[in-house]
Amino acid sequence: MNENGEYMEPSVQILLSIYKPDVDYFKKQLQSLNDQTYGSIEVLIRDDTGRRDHEIEEIVKECLTDVKYKWMKPDGKNHGFVKSFEQLIAASTASYLAFCDQDDIWDSNKIQALTTELIKTGNLAAVSDKRIIDGADHVVMESARHQNPHYYNQWCTGDDITGKDLIITFSEGMTMMVNGDFCRSILPIPDGSAHDQWALACAGIDRKVSYIDQPLVSYRRHSANVSGILKGINSKKDYYALRVMPFYKTAMEFAERYPGYDGNDNLVAFARARKDGNISVLRKLRYMAPEVVLFESAMKVCPDFLFRLLLSLVRKVG
Repeated sequence: MNENGEYMEPSVQILLSIYKPDVDYFKKQLQSLNDQTYGSIEVLIRDDTGRRDHEIEEIVKECLTDVKYKWMKPDGKNHGFVKSFEQLIAASTASYLAFCDQDDIWDSNKIQALTTELIKTGNLAAVSDKRIIDGADHVVMESARHQNPHYYNQWCTGDDITGKDLIITFSEGMTMMVNGDFCRSILPIPDGSAHDQWALACAGIDRKVSYIDQPLVSYRRHSANVSGILKGINSKKDYYALRVMPFYKTAMEFAERYPGYDGNDNLVAFARARKDGNISVLRKLRYMAPEVVLFESAMKVCPDFLFRLLLSLVRKVG
């Protein structure tokens, strides 16, 4: 309520980190932000090239005609997408925050639906289903939840997803909204985690995550995406360095920072088993990440040339 007794919509900031965006995709993303039905929105933008790009600034000005926006001051550095989002979170002031990539398309009611859910439940995070589109905007999958049977798409409001999410992200940032004060309180983000993964895991400690069984965003998959199936991994050595050890360090830091989480014992045991290659313990804890346990069990007995074949098969399935 304002001083006149009128209802005021809680403020929402859309945190947009960009890095040399494809112009056509970027315009479509911006237009979908401009078309949001929710009123109290500001887009907070950071260019991770670390410098001003006047062409990009003109595109933003052209597309964001109905919502407020502001740019973070360039600092001359390329931090990478996680640390770029960390800076956006730290600079935010709104009641609720929504993470935004540079190449997806949001449904016009996305912010309204997620905000309504958080206000109604008092939860710390809300996540929606997503559809998958390709580079030409063709729908490849109408519902990730209902057409993709992987366990990380099959959870519900109030489930204990924290430990599992730290192993494999249970939701991408573009599907999420989080309570602003909460999100600012969980900084810094560990080096081995992503901003969306960390926020979801921390919100799940007390089971305060809502799931909306409705696609509210079109997630674009194309060759230049930051995310990808086992991106950057071409050998078992790569896998250990880029997947196993970052998870181990994140799990240890999480358990230290949040000792009250009742799943810490299994989380730490799973992390140590992955680091040590203890397949017996992993199999006992396979409920946490059955596909990871299956993959690493096969990897254990594979020579490198067969591991590379296994990688190609996983990427095709993914």
